[in-house]
Amino acid sequence: MKLRAYDFQNEPVIIPEPLEVDWPTRGFQQLQVVHREEIPEICIEQIDMYFVHRLSGDKQSTGDVKAIEKGRLLLERDRVLTTSYLMQGNALFFTGIVGAAMKTRVTYNSKLKLDKYSGDIVNSHCECPAGRGHHGTCKHLAAVALLLLTFTEGKGLYIKRSCTENLQTFHKPKHSYSGSPFKAEILSRKRKLNDGFFYDPRPMHLRNLASYPDRVRNMVINYCSGTSENLTYRYLIERADIQVNH
Repeated sequence: MKLRAYDFQNEPVIIPEPLEVDWPTRGFQQLQVVHREEIPEICIEQIDMYFVHRLSGDKQSTGDVKAIEKGRLLLERDRVLTTSYLMQGNALFFTGIVGAAMKTRVTYNSKLKLDKYSGDIVNSHCECPAGRGHHGTCKHLAAVALLLLTFTEGKGLYIKRSCTENLQTFHKPKHSYSGSPFKAEILSRKRKLNDGFFYDPRPMHLRNLASYPDRVRNMVINYCSGTSENLTYRYLIERADIQVNH
């Protein structure tokens, strides 16, 4: 009888079936400023609600606060390389390539699905181990979500710019100068001249000797004739005229 008194049944726990997300594979466009009018306003509370108090289809609470903090650092360090956008039905799909935090040559493909009218995050997926599944909450997904937040607020796209996005200027002709000419002593120098710039370690009585050029000339001629080396300095020496000298 005592066991029967403790025999009770709780309400059955109903676990919803996972939502199968049909991620599009074509039709994406690079996210630009003209797409801002098509995207609803997103607030930080919506991102916190998904990453911390997730109220999506699985009704789980992850409490992943560090993912948002780490995602903000990735966004500030220009780790978001590119972001694409696609509107399909009542959903907005975003794909982004986010670089790893500690490795420069590793990137992860991240996907976000947002509601077209409310801007709530419906599904998310990332290639990294922490973001796999239909409701991933990794730092790479947080970086893309925070990028969309700043984009809808009108602060621009915090995407790393490539070296070819800026217009090239090296092949354009420079403006002609029509002012008065500058003196050579006024022009700036990369290296400042001082007393030690022309330092000569030789004693004073051995400097500026009249026989020094002849000594260097003889050394170059003897070295080139003995080693068959072709020194540039020997072309500065005048060629001997046998008919005149003999």
